[in-house]
Amino acid sequence: STGAVWACSTLMSESTKPNTVSASIGLYPNYQGNLRPSGTVTVTFDYDNTFKFEYNIHGLENNCVGCGIHIHAGVSCETHEQVMGHGWNADFVRDLWKSQYGAVYNTDGNGSESSHFYLYNGWNVGINY
Repeated sequence: STGAVWACSTLMSESTKPNTVSASIGLYPNYQGNLRPSGTVTVTFDYDNTFKFEYNIHGLENNCVGCGIHIHAGVSCETHEQVMGHGWNADFVRDLWKSQYGAVYNTDGNGSESSHFYLYNGWNVGINY
């Protein structure tokens, strides 16, 4: 991975499933590179506020192993400042949106991946969108 940031989206509770938020992936603010990220992210919360982070993404760096994917604290992808940092509740957990805690994806030779991981960020579904 190059460490560049190229994708962004806003989670919305438009899903027909309870305790679920989803988003369509788009470009990160002011990204000028050749990648064209697309796809979806779905986050489904369990009773204990842990969640399943599912993604079906395309148009990313080919063969990217251990590339980071996160929920951020911001509520907009209009500007970098509105995206803000990783979204997590420091009163309950440390920042688990780091690669060593499993918040990563691995793309194939076409820059695509469809998978999931489980995480807890200290907040419930109402605060994550």
